[in-house]
Amino acid sequence: DVLSHFQDEVLVTEGPGRGVAAARNRAISSTRTRWVVCIDGDDLLQPSYFALAMRAVAGDSSLNLVYGNQEFFGESQWRWDVPEWSPQGAVASGPLPVMTLLRRELWAATPHGFDSVLPKGHEDYSLWLQLTRLPVRPYKIHAFVSLYRFRSNSKKRTREAANPEVPCLLRTLFPDLYPRRTLLDDHAQLLARGLSE
Repeated sequence: DVLSHFQDEVLVTEGPGRGVAAARNRAISSTRTRWVVCIDGDDLLQPSYFALAMRAVAGDSSLNLVYGNQEFFGESQWRWDVPEWSPQGAVASGPLPVMTLLRRELWAATPHGFDSVLPKGHEDYSLWLQLTRLPVRPYKIHAFVSLYRFRSNSKKRTREAANPEVPCLLRTLFPDLYPRRTLLDDHAQLLARGLSE
């Protein structure tokens, strides 16, 4: 067993199967570290990622969010030059890579962390929208430090097809972030179309 080689360096927790969001929140709440990063089992991080991140933090202790560019592999190979973080960008374009480093206290300051109420595959987006209401001090590493396995049948892409109402639902959960006309249109669509299973 790989984990047995790390002994006290790795904490393994098990809980009821309530989905990715609940598992991430449970794992983060169990930690004592100041920084956390989430990574799915089929994704990768470059060995230099943490060193580059902590070098930036050493130069500016107020930083509470560190991320870098992302490379896709698997069924599709391409590179994502991740935009600079801004609340406006999160509202308009969506989340940063899930493998972003967060200060644990920043995650703890959100009302829900990774929101398990939303359909699976959309919990990340809710986290970033919650962060728009908090004092985020970001830093971008201008290197490709995370590698995301692209699958055409991933949970996220399957859910996007199965739950087309989710963008409307997300916006209605954060009404202070979007124009009233957009929210009215979202409500009309939700009432007309309802929620898929």
